[in-house]
Amino acid sequence: MKHNNKELLLGTANFNSLYRISQQNEFQPLNLLETAYEKGIRTLDISNSYIDAYKFVAETNLHWKINAKIAIYGDQKNLQQQLRIKVIEISEQMPNTKISILMIHNLSDVTMYTMEEISSSLRQIAQEFDIEKIGVSLYPEQINDLITENFDVIQIPINVLDQRVLRTRIMNMSIANKFQLQARSIYLRGLLSTSTDFSVKLNSVDTSSVDLFKKWCMDHNLNTSFVCLNFVYHLDNVSQIIFGANNVNELLENIDFFNKSESITLEIPYSDFQNTNLKLIDPRYWDA
Repeated sequence: MKHNNKELLLGTANFNSLYRISQQNEFQPLNLLETAYEKGIRTLDISNSYIDAYKFVAETNLHWKINAKIAIYGDQKNLQQQLRIKVIEISEQMPNTKISILMIHNLSDVTMYTMEEISSSLRQIAQEFDIEKIGVSLYPEQINDLITENFDVIQIPINVLDQRVLRTRIMNMSIANKFQLQARSIYLRGLLSTSTDFSVKLNSVDTSSVDLFKKWCMDHNLNTSFVCLNFVYHLDNVSQIIFGANNVNELLENIDFFNKSESITLEIPYSDFQNTNLKLIDPRYWDA
């Protein structure tokens, strides 16, 4: 789904129960995928680390484009061969799909390689399998190590709390250097968009900025999910927005918010909500 040089991608991280916030009986992946396709979404953000995602996508028998994030487990040796194996697995397990972007899921998986070696391995596999673009998924603290010219796509978390990337060089470089910037974690794994109780996951963490954001939205009669998506939509350098949905109603709501954002720019004091506490804005620290 595209308009105004923006594309909405459906994320599949929550197909892995580790990332899911809904109850198991509420999660209907096939219905979710089929409705997304019917409504015009054609690209899925997917990783080999998202357990069961390949299976659900294959069962739809639809011609998806795949934003393929490859997680490298264990031995890092022979990166190119490992990438080749993972690409073949995608073609075998999701035969009706086409990889449009091949990415490293986490730079921490490939620390023994330089950026040039990583991009070279990705590029060679992309050429071998007729994949249009290559990229990396990373965190803001990894940006300084990045040589942006080596990649076509960079994926990074951006949301109303985690605005770290807005203060980095990458926001001023994507258009000039002609790489695409993808925004993920726009709802911070549901923390910003649902009423789910996160007190266990965020035990003893100061969540006052979350409370402030939700209260501001309530006081101004605004849906928190709409505010989150609208914020990312109007970042000029962001060209692709990845979102997750736990049910069809959430999916349709997000599509509606995406379409409305084309003509609506909310005037909101986003700087009031930003937070730099990693225990809050980085889910890797939750439950720690």
